[in-house]
Amino acid sequence: MKGRLSIAAGVAALAVSGGIAYATIPGSGGVVSACYSKAGDLRVIDAEGGAPCKSGETPLSWNQQGPKGDPGPQGEPGPSDAYFGRRGGWNIDIPQGETRTVATLLLPKAGNYVLFGHFRFTSGVQDFVGCDLKAGEVIIDSDQLVFSWLFGSILLTGALTLDQPATVTVVCRALGGDVHHAWSTFEAIRVATLVDTGGAPTS
Repeated sequence: MKGRLSIAAGVAALAVSGGIAYATIPGSGGVVSACYSKAGDLRVIDAEGGAPCKSGETPLSWNQQGPKGDPGPQGEPGPSDAYFGRRGGWNIDIPQGETRTVATLLLPKAGNYVLFGHFRFTSGVQDFVGCDLKAGEVIIDSDQLVFSWLFGSILLTGALTLDQPATVTVVCRALGGDVHHAWSTFEAIRVATLVDTGGAPTS
């Protein structure tokens, strides 16, 4: 019994003083090392720890994780973004010969946009007003309204491509008589692709 205890104590002391070596498989960088014999046997070794292949064996190595594959097909476009502004009330007067901004819409992302605007005015019969839909100083669409009644509307549409965020505005000028902006709706939809069909509308 004493002899067995002495042997166990000696093994424990050796482990404490010398440490215990563990095989590193796979090695650094995820490399797996192995030896392949002519008989077709394959055995994994700790090459970084100094384990060699035997005579007649061929050393082999490979990565635990393979190389990056080819990119997959492009996915479907994500959902569109819509931006909406509304102005109500009789709160913008446009004196004859003067210009006022009646609508502003911030487009916070680069991309392709389709724009829609409906602008309602009041004035005297035979008065008229003109409006421009603009991105910066670029005019996207324009229209004029001659009042045949006390109320009238201008519709503006357009499309543009932005390489950075921008603000689009609608500015109107009273060309004959004082004009009052009653209300408006102004929308922008960000889309994946703009396609110009080049054709006239059909009935």
